[in-house]
This record gives sequence, C-alpha cells and structure tokens, in this order.
Amino acid sequence: MAEQIQRPINRPQSPASGTLAMTPKEIMGIIRRHLLLIFKLTTFGVIAGVTSCYLLSTYNPKYTAETYIKVLPPIEKDPTVIGSIRASKDIEYGSRQSIASLIRQQSTFQDLLSRDVVQSTKWFQSLGEYKNESISRGVKQLQRNFNVSALRDGDYVRLAMTCKNANEAALIVNEMVSMFISSQGSAKRGEIEEKLTSLEEQRIRVKGELDAAEASLDEVRAKWGFEDLEARSYRTILEDKLQNLETEQNDLGMSISQVKSNIVTLEKQAEGPINEQVENQIETDPVMTLLAQQLALQQSSLAGMLTKFGENHRLVQQAKETIEKIKEKRGIRKAEIAEQVRQSNLKNAQDNLVVLMSRYDELERMRGVSVAKQADYDQAKVQYEKRVVIRDERKDTLNSLKEQIEKMKTLYSDPETPKVQSVGLAPAPLEISFPKMKIFLPAGFILGFMLGVGLAFLIELLNDTVRTPTDISRYLHVPLLGVIPDSSE
Repeated sequence: MAEQIQRPINRPQSPASGTLAMTPKEIMGIIRRHLLLIFKLTTFGVIAGVTSCYLLSTYNPKYTAETYIKVLPPIEKDPTVIGSIRASKDIEYGSRQSIASLIRQQSTFQDLLSRDVVQSTKWFQSLGEYKNESISRGVKQLQRNFNVSALRDGDYVRLAMTCKNANEAALIVNEMVSMFISSQGSAKRGEIEEKLTSLEEQRIRVKGELDAAEASLDEVRAKWGFEDLEARSYRTILEDKLQNLETEQNDLGMSISQVKSNIVTLEKQAEGPINEQVENQIETDPVMTLLAQQLALQQSSLAGMLTKFGENHRLVQQAKETIEKIKEKRGIRKAEIAEQVRQSNLKNAQDNLVVLMSRYDELERMRGVSVAKQADYDQAKVQYEKRVVIRDERKDTLNSLKEQIEKMKTLYSDPETPKVQSVGLAPAPLEISFPKMKIFLPAGFILGFMLGVGLAFLIELLNDTVRTPTDISRYLHVPLLGVIPDSSE
C-alpha cells in the first residue's frame, strides 16, 4: 500500500501549489538525505578557494603600498603670530576631502603617468605600446587601483597603490605624493606671487598718492605763508598777540580820553588866573630870581635913603622909580613865563594826544592785520587738516600694504604654505595584499556549503514524488484516513 502511495502523480494546478510551507523537521530531513552532496560541495568550495588563492598569489599577486599626506588647517596663517588657529572638525574634514578629490581627479593621474619615473615601470609598459593608449589605460587602472581617502578623525589623507610589483607600487605612491605636494606648493606660491604683484602695484600707487598729498600740504603752507600749521602753538601765539593788542588799545583809549580832558583843562587855564603850579615855575626862573634880588636890594637902599634923606629927596624918588621898573619887569616876565608854561603844557598835551592817536591807529591797524592773519590761519588750517587726513590715510594704507607684503614674503618661504606635507615615503610592502588565505578559505567554505544546501533544496523541489502523509494533504487536498507504515522505515 505504501508503494502505491509513493508512485508519481500529477499535482493539480492551484494557487496553493506555488506556496510550499516546510516545517523545520522537513528541512532537516532534506539536509539529512543530501548530507553527502552538501559535504562534497563544501569540500569542493574549500579546495577551490585554497587553489584560487594559491594560483592568484603565484601568478597574479597584488601588493598595496600606502603612505599618508598631512593636511594642515585650511585657515590662512598669520606668520607674525605665534601659534595656530584650528577650524572646526567638519571644516578640516571637508578640506581633507577636497585634497583627496584633487588627487583622484583625472588630470592628476595624467600628470602622474606623464612622469618618466612612472613610465619606466613594468606596470606602465604593460599597458600598451603606444604612449597615448598607455596613458588612457593607465588612468583607468589608477582609478581602480589607486585609493585615496580622507581620514575622519585625523589630519591625514591616505594614499594606496595596488599592483603586481611591490617596489613599483611604493614608487608610484611616492611619486604621486612628491608630485602633488610640489604642484600644491607651486600653485600656492603662484597665488602668493600674484598677490605680491598686486600689493606692490597698490603700494606704488598709494606711494604716489602720498607724495601728492605731501606736495599739497607744501602748497597750502606756501600759499598762506604758514610753516607750522600742524602745531597748535602758532594759533595760541596769534590769539595772545591779538589779546595783547586789544588790551593795549583799550588802555590807550583810556589815556587818549585822559589827555583830551587835560587839554580842555589846560585851555581853560590858559585864559584864567595863574595857578600855583605856574607860580612855582615862575619863581624858579633865573630872570625872575635876578629881578627879585635887584628888587630886594633897591628896597633895602630905599629904606636907608628914607631914613637919611626923607620922602621927597631926589635919590629917594629915583630909587622908587627903579623899584617900580623892576616890579614892572617882573610882571612882564611873570606874564611871559606864565604864557609860555601854559602854552607849553597845552602844546605838550596836544602833541601827546597826537602821538597817542597815532599809536591808537597803529594798534587798530595791527589788530586788523592780526584778525585777518588769524582768519587766514584758520582757513589755511582747515585746508591743511583736510589734506593731513588724506595724507594720514595714505600713510596708514601704505604701512598696511608694506605689512601685507612682508607677510606674503614670509608665507612664500614658509614650508606650511602648500597646506600639505609628506609624512614619509611609502615602503615596499612585504606581504601580498590580495589574495589572502584568511579570506579565500572561509569564502570557499561558505560558498560550497551554500551551493550544496541550495542544490539539495533544488533537487527536492524538482522531485514530485509523494513521500509523506503531509504531501498527500498538501498536494491532493483530501482528508487522510490512515497510514500503513513501511517495515523498512
């Protein structure tokens, strides 16, 4: 009965026929039935992996030489400042990625392949007989086998070259490092040279403007006749001089008023009685003194004559006449002296008034000159200060340009200018980078095992024999009434 159940039947085509739900027990049954096949294929996979690794390592080995380029922070360095400023990690990582992209670009690979050192390698010579064709193929080879990667947590870019010859792999990597650093240095120094040229042109232009500004200051000094316009003391001197002139003029005005008042007084005194001051001057006159002496002598003689001769004596009358004449002379002399003194005082006062008025007019003229000079000075000072501002701006600009030029010259000779530095030559690799047994052996085992298991399940799927009661309910969709076991099972 079991043999009849196990013979092939045609499975009905139903939607459920395409869906096979297998239990773990059935899966293990399939593996047990095809265990030998799985073992053989797994063993074949291991042998194939080991053999492939041996053949590849013997006839087509791959050596990978690697080195690193240090990438400095992208921030522009000031050579006059000790220390460096670090950018954020993302900015520095972006800078390293940019350097890696520059190395990976096609033009860089073409420049590398154009170097004699690279063209003399067996790797390059194996690319073809024609140079253009070899460079084209070489670029594709480098794109596949030359690895450039920026480290996330370090200041370095990794460069690695893979080819059959270990020494040539190291040579190509080192040549790339040397060429790239040299090209970056040339490019950066070229930029600095352009900046230096531009700064030097600006310096010459600003120096010309500064000279023109200095010349304009000389023109202002020559035009207004002031040599010390930058000093504040000259303005103070003018102010003090003007103040002194005004003070002297005020005092002189008071003196003129006093002299005018004295002239009025002297004019009145010239027509009035003789005052005490004039009397004192009259008494000191030599003629009046002589007349006074003569008068005193005659009066003394008259007194003696009166006692001796009497009132009517001829000598007495002569003495009286002499005394009267002397008195008359004294009166005339007194009037002359009084008139001379009063006229002299009046004349002196008038002359003094003329002198004071002349001095007053001179002071007025000098004050006007000082006021005009002060106005000229102020105007010249305004023009001068405007030109001084321009001159100082040009000086500051010129000093700034000189400072920038010195910085650019320092940067030009600074070894950190290219922003990339070599950390050392790549050594020739001592071990094969591909293939490796630790990869091929597990890979052969896994692939052989997977192939064996897959082939086992494929055989089971292609086999349409009904083997178990479950197959009956699965494929025929009829209830199972019973099972007659096979004694051999």
